[in-house]
Amino acid sequence: MTPTNVRKPPDLTSYSAPQHRSAYNLVRVIEQFHVGTSERYRVRDTSGDGKPDTFCNIFASDVALGMGVVLPHDVLDSGDPAEPMHGKELSANATVRWLRQHGPRYGWQQVTEGEARAAADEGRFAVVTWLNVAGSGHIAVLRPSEAGHTMIAQAGRSCFEKGTLAQGFGGHSLECEFWANE
Repeated sequence: MTPTNVRKPPDLTSYSAPQHRSAYNLVRVIEQFHVGTSERYRVRDTSGDGKPDTFCNIFASDVALGMGVVLPHDVLDSGDPAEPMHGKELSANATVRWLRQHGPRYGWQQVTEGEARAAADEGRFAVVTWLNVAGSGHIAVLRPSEAGHTMIAQAGRSCFEKGTLAQGFGGHSLECEFWANE
């Protein structure tokens, strides 16, 4: 059972190695986390500061682990991934900055929405991000498209296994960046 403590790694039952990428395997990896109902991603105050915490970056990092892709939750000062609870914890905004600065070293490239959608359709790992300079940012995982529409899975204020960009990012959809891994 996957721990509710987001600082601990999740339990994995489905993986997708690069040589076995497919839309089917990507969906299996995403859905093993039951993001819509899992206590791990439920909005709650984990720091004791009285403010609710959201876990979009944790969900994206968990899916990355199942895909065999580096999207760290913790990093060293160098930007290299750290073992859980042994580095600086990344927020959603910090994850966007990490993708920009260090992502290419780990197979990430910034792409268009169409390229990210095509990557997910091929079973490759892709994410959509929003850097919020005035507060918390957001990150979601792309799923294979439906009828040519970009579909996502996300944790956050709203947790769901399948939805649209507008459901996840609202009016910020046009400000989003898309990233795909090799």
